[in-house]
Amino acid sequence: MPHDDRYPAGAPFWVETFQPDPSAAAEFYAALFGWSFDNAPGVSDGSEPLLALADGKKVASIRQSPDGVPPTWLMHVRVENLAHALAEVDAAGGSSLMAPFDWDSTSRMSIVADSTGVPFCIREAGNDAGAEATGEIGTWAMASLHSTNVQAAREFYGHDFGWELRPVPDAPFSQWTLADQSIGLVVDAGNTPQHWSINFAVADADSIAEDAASLGGAVLVAPFDTDGHRNTVIADPAGAVIACSTVD
Repeated sequence: MPHDDRYPAGAPFWVETFQPDPSAAAEFYAALFGWSFDNAPGVSDGSEPLLALADGKKVASIRQSPDGVPPTWLMHVRVENLAHALAEVDAAGGSSLMAPFDWDSTSRMSIVADSTGVPFCIREAGNDAGAEATGEIGTWAMASLHSTNVQAAREFYGHDFGWELRPVPDAPFSQWTLADQSIGLVVDAGNTPQHWSINFAVADADSIAEDAASLGGAVLVAPFDTDGHRNTVIADPAGAVIACSTVD
């Protein structure tokens, strides 16, 4: 995926978890990934997210769940004009799940669903640089769409954001690209619910699974091997799900 200042309009550029108790979630992820927070739990009045830092770099955020939003991790896509982007979502067969609201004092966002019903966020972020580190230990590595209708997804994200879908030889997934930059993957969801999977880079998937369980989370998929990676899927204590994969 693009890094730092390379998040053009239409690119995924941030990940965020919506939580019933942001302070408790911050404690879990601080212990799991070693994150610190520049607005510590108990200091924020809830109107702005808790910004997670990995080695001093902004990498994710934790926000109070609005009414009706279950604990979850969602990807943010950068847009230049939120009102126009919402109209384009509707035109492409998607829907708005939540009216626009202030993400912080300088940007606005909305939670939407694509044409197959999979939720994600769009955010008019101005000069926000987005995730300051990706693909490093303890940071967001990739977003993968698990879809039961890949063709519909191709049409929706192509129409709204200019994404292209490219097959990967001998791989069970295809690659999303924007301006020839890899920005994510798409895989057949099979018998699992459709969703955007948020994947974090870790040094040891087995240790992460053990730590998640000991911290009150759950291991949903025990560590397993794929080509070049060892992976696991975990849920935090509130039930928000992430995937974790080893990196060299």
